[in-house]
Amino acid sequence: MGGTLHVLGLDGTLRRGYSITMKDGGKIITATAVVRPKMKIRTRVNDGEFGSEIL
Repeated sequence: MGGTLHVLGLDGTLRRGYSITMKDGGKIITATAVVRPKMKIRTRVNDGEFGSEIL
């Protein structure tokens, strides 16, 4: 069971190639409706994070 939880957890998800994108305050973006031009976002991937600005 521990192996299953490890694969299903956030780190396992990122290792499989997914990313998590957040507003500057750290809240996860779950819908395009919250994204606005000039908004700064952070994206977390398996080996770190990077920032972006919405056009």
